[in-house]
Amino acid sequence: MRAAERARCCWDRHPALATDPADVSRDAVTSGRLLIVDCHEAAAAAQAARFARDAGIPTIIDVEKVRPAIAELLQQIDAIIAAQEFPTALTGARISARRWPRSAASSRRHARVRHAR
Repeated sequence: MRAAERARCCWDRHPALATDPADVSRDAVTSGRLLIVDCHEAAAAAQAARFARDAGIPTIIDVEKVRPAIAELLQQIDAIIAAQEFPTALTGARISARRWPRSAASSRRHARVRHAR
């Protein structure tokens, strides 16, 4: 529970939902223009990402914490959407929020202002 927000989140994933990498369909993965995976079934997600990349399809992951086989999965990913704690948990390096670059939208807005002068 986050004390400041007074919100509670419960997560339970039934074992019957597990996906074996051999069950990932190349046809299903390559029928789209973009593949988005998460890290809950890392081996199956890595197989899907390999199929996508082999077909020239961009891959994105939404990841919140380090899980088994995450390193292999990340090697197949083009773009990462990560929880704030994930980079430090993965690498051990502490990154100050002040060191993060501005958002692309913010940079474009500032670039227009600078060019307009």
